[in-house]
Amino acid sequence: MFSEKKLKVVIQRTEGVFFPGTPTLTFENLPIEVFINKVALSRSSNFKANIKIYGISKEKMDALTTIRWRDLTIVQKAVRVYADDGDGEKCIYEGNIETAIPVYSAPDIYIEIVSNAGTFFNVKSELPPSHLEGNVSVPSFFEKICKDYGTKCVNHGVFGFCDDPSVDGCGLQERLRKAGDAYSVEAVINNDSVDIYPTNVSVFDFIAPPKPWILTKDLYINYPTLSIEGIKVTIDKILPIKIKDRIVIKDSEVSAANGQWNIAKMEYNLSTKIGGNWTITIHCYGTGVINV
Repeated sequence: MFSEKKLKVVIQRTEGVFFPGTPTLTFENLPIEVFINKVALSRSSNFKANIKIYGISKEKMDALTTIRWRDLTIVQKAVRVYADDGDGEKCIYEGNIETAIPVYSAPDIYIEIVSNAGTFFNVKSELPPSHLEGNVSVPSFFEKICKDYGTKCVNHGVFGFCDDPSVDGCGLQERLRKAGDAYSVEAVINNDSVDIYPTNVSVFDFIAPPKPWILTKDLYINYPTLSIEGIKVTIDKILPIKIKDRIVIKDSEVSAANGQWNIAKMEYNLSTKIGGNWTITIHCYGTGVINV
């Protein structure tokens, strides 16, 4: 039932408080809309979220407002989004607020938040460059970047060495992207870790693949959509599926969709407004494995 679906947004100042004794604001049991574009980081892609919270007080909207051209230091608020599809609350996103703008457009009054993915409790606006001296392994440099931002790095087939690596930038995502461009690495931010993979090379060429997710008719909505790049399949369950995982479709009437697929991108379009969406669209490309 749609009435079982819930969203909760938790916002925390990394310095100071919103109000005396209140460093954290929690919004739940309100109309909330969330769009999350979850991708592996690259020069042309961003792992971002757009969040709209309706029906909150003007006092709280003013406290949250963050405008790039007005505020000298904007990376000062961290955001975490929880979703409950009826099977329990799960964290689906965490990051830092880039902008938060109040919108007064009757009958809807809301605050619209744009966020970059990062680590919730370790969003830091000003850090010295992430740096290692000497000839070091590429994975160890990514471990250093992650450590600077309070998270862990999980390596999936990245190897090689680099000399005196250094990267700067405001936020975990920017540093991972810069390092990835320099050393041919794709990084995927998860809620409690960062996974790294060789760029344009399947991780499964290096290690045994994890068990794929089986998507049957009772899990996906309508039919898978084919394109020249692969397929799209839409679900309405919050599953712990990650970028670079594999899915298997076995029973679709769209015969060409049946087989094994690598996940390249996930789009969360969730709303607790009346008549709102509750879908997760999974974008996949082929693995070359058809008969499964």
